[in-house]
Amino acid sequence: MFALVVPGRLVQGGPQQVAENQFLFALESADTVRHLVVFMTGEVPFSEGFGGSIYLGWPTTSGEAGRDVAWQYLGFVANDKPSAIFKVTPVKPSEGVSNPFGAMVTPATAAAVSQSSVQVGIVVTPLTQISQETPLPGAQVSTADGMLTFTRKMVEGCFNYASSFAVTQAEMTPQPGVSFVPLSTLQKWYETFLRKLQLNPNFWKE
Repeated sequence: MFALVVPGRLVQGGPQQVAENQFLFALESADTVRHLVVFMTGEVPFSEGFGGSIYLGWPTTSGEAGRDVAWQYLGFVANDKPSAIFKVTPVKPSEGVSNPFGAMVTPATAAAVSQSSVQVGIVVTPLTQISQETPLPGAQVSTADGMLTFTRKMVEGCFNYASSFAVTQAEMTPQPGVSFVPLSTLQKWYETFLRKLQLNPNFWKE
């Protein structure tokens, strides 16, 4: 039902189901994890009105290795939001938020968890309850990168389409009432637009 991706690593599927509505992933070398993507595989959708709350669990320095865990709420996935990207803070919390997993790792996962690993927990929860949760500050990835990618692909598509009709000046046939725009003009606009977007993703609202 769920899978997870850490950039630079293979897709990790098959989380351990530790309860009827709870699933756990264990990630080794946690200090190298900066972003993670949680997504639904499409095999089993959520029941109507339900989604998956996503938690990040760091082993605490005060507890026995693989035992005490501080959990942080990151966000959620749902049928109409089947994937989510999160930024992982390298700072391990001393205390976690209230969560369905509690402070202890389950016996099923304790052996696999060490002080260098982090856990990702998913809890199937009513959407009404999820809406009351407050994600960890900074965990939500900015939409700026996504907008930059979309804009780049959109304008590249427009540029490539227009280029397919390009002709040299010698090949042009005079057409009264038809205006022609040099492709270099479109290219210059594209580069200027991207530069402004990188400096201020909201400049187009001004």
